[in-house]
Order: sequence, then structure tokens, then C-alpha cells
Amino acid sequence: MEGGGSERQMVNLIRGLDRAFVTPVLFLLDKKGALLDDLPADVPIKAYWQDHKHSRFYFPGRVFASQTKMLSKLVHRDRCDVVYERLFHMALIAGAAARRAGVPHVATIVSPPDQDLLRTENRFVWLKRWILARSYRSAARLIAVSQGTADNASKFYRIPRDRFEVMPSPIDLERVDRLRNEAGSETLMRPDRKKLISIGRLSEEKGHSCLIKAVGLVTRKTSLDIELHIVGDGHLLDSLKNQAFDEGVADRVIFHGQVANPFPLLCQADLFCLPSLYEGLPNALLEAMSVGVPAMASNCEGGIREVSLNGTLCTLVDRDDPIAWFKAIQTRFESPLLALERAAYAQKHVEQHHALPKWIKQMEQVFVEAKYNSQQKS
Repeated sequence: MEGGGSERQMVNLIRGLDRAFVTPVLFLLDKKGALLDDLPADVPIKAYWQDHKHSRFYFPGRVFASQTKMLSKLVHRDRCDVVYERLFHMALIAGAAARRAGVPHVATIVSPPDQDLLRTENRFVWLKRWILARSYRSAARLIAVSQGTADNASKFYRIPRDRFEVMPSPIDLERVDRLRNEAGSETLMRPDRKKLISIGRLSEEKGHSCLIKAVGLVTRKTSLDIELHIVGDGHLLDSLKNQAFDEGVADRVIFHGQVANPFPLLCQADLFCLPSLYEGLPNALLEAMSVGVPAMASNCEGGIREVSLNGTLCTLVDRDDPIAWFKAIQTRFESPLLALERAAYAQKHVEQHHALPKWIKQMEQVFVEAKYNSQQKS
């Protein structure tokens, strides 16, 4: 339960479910992560690695089979009616476990798989792709967070497009409002500089390297006095710090690491930047819009175009193109009123179309219908 978008959405769902209709039980691989503290006390948590030890000997498929068996037994023991997951790592296990337990499986695909799966996995990729395709084909309900993600997954897994339902991810606006007003722990940004912020894990697909190059170009080619705040942690931290030094902007790129509440930082920024190489539906972008910060994001495959209404709500920039990002950043501060007007419109749009309560009611209905249809078939 680290601080990723899908993990946050799972917490939102578990907290919001009406206990008169749904009683959640949470299965994890590892019981760790900052979001564990946000889970309600009434939710039982079962974690695979709490009951198992890593073996010194590697046997392909052994751990997968063991995890599937454990989840299937948990579903049977607790008389679960539906298995739900929203990450492909868990879909590998959940589909097989649900079939084994004889209960319906509801799946959510959150990123384009031809990017997400192929970029993050390097062993037995063909086999995982086959297992995932089988898992998604057998799902009682198959959900994608955006039209682009649904189109991509349909082609990648060879599943008919009409099997997919599109349900955009929500934002907990009450939580955002509460967190943005918390004080006492946030870092104060320099008021004399133009402030950029990027929030996300430090991994290749998030595109931070491109953004740091763009900051270097802005510093060398313009008189803009800017600084970039990067919130998040990951295996690229040292590499990105070295890159900032090589670009001559080590004093202008501030790495905050993982921040429990990034909203006080976000609200101080003049521009939110999402330089991702791909996204399903970016929660960080929605959150930036929800607090009225002007935003800029990669024009990449997935949900960014949909979230931004094809660039109506935020500036779209060619992905992995530092020169394009440099020019877009320059334009943002040359036309400040236009950026602020767009940000105000984006804030209203998020409030109207991405509210959390409506999404939770939709998910409750999905679970009830999955259970009912399964009972009718049996």
C-alpha cells in the first residue's frame, strides 16, 4: 500500500463502501506502505508474505501458484462473493484464484498494457501476457479508467472492445480540501522564483529526466528565475540528482522524497508538470486541477488527453521532448492570465465530473450485479 494512484483509489473505495451492501476484505502481497494508516479499522487484511518466507531456491511459477492458492482459500473461507483488483500484478493472481473459488472477478485496467506490462516486466513476459488475457477475458466485469486504456488493452489482449466499461478515476475533494489547509510541516517555496512541481514515483515512465533537461534550457536561454520541486521516491533518485548537477541546475531542482501530504507544496506552485511517457488516468493531474494550479502534461497515449479534454484544461506537450517542454514552460509565464483562466475552468470541471461519491456508488452497483449474475448462472 505505497502511495501510488491505484493504491489511493483502493483506499478511497474501501473507506467509502456502504457496509450495508459490501463488506470488504483486503488481500495484499506485502503488508506495508504509508496508505495502510488510511484504511478503516474494520477491514481485515491478509498478506501473503506475512505467512510465507522467500526461498533460497527459485522455481518458476512456484510463488505464483502459492499466492493463487492462498487467495482462493481466503475467498472460500470468508465466503467472499466477488474478487476485485485494479493492478495487473494482482490480476495475475486474482483471475486464477476467483476461477478456482468459483466466484466472479471484477478487474480494472489502469494503464495501457503495451507500455505498463512491457516496460515493467522482464521475465516470462509472454506467459504473463497470456495469463492476464485469460484473467481479463473471464472477468465478470472489465473496467478501464479511460477510453484510450480500453482501446489499448482490447488490442493488446485481443479482447472485444465492447467488453470494456470506462469509469474514470475519482478525486476525494473533501480529503484534498482538508489536506491543502494543513499547516506546520510543509516546506515554504521561495516567493521570488517561478515554482514548478512534479509529483510521482521516480521511475523511467514518469519522464522526470525530460523535465530536468527543460529546466536547464529555461535557465540557460531565458531570464526566468525558476525552480523545480520533485515530490516522490524511487530507484532513479541518485541518477536524477546527478543529471540536475550535470545540467547546472542542482540548486534549482529540489528533491523532497516521499511526502505524506504534498498539497501544501502543490498549492504554492505556479505550474504542475506531468512529463510521463504514458498514463492510464493520472490522479496527480486531477489533484493539481482540483486545487486550481495551472497544469502541463505529456501528450501521450492513455487518459491524459481525455482528462484534459484534448488540451482544454491543461497544456499538452510532446512527450520526452525537452525543447517542447522548455517552450511550453516559457509560454506559461509569458501568458499568465491565460494559464490561470484555464486552471479555474479545469478546477470546476474536476468538481463536476470526478467526484468520489458518484464513483463509489457505481462500483457498489458493479459488485452487486456481478454477484447477482453469478448466482443466476449457477
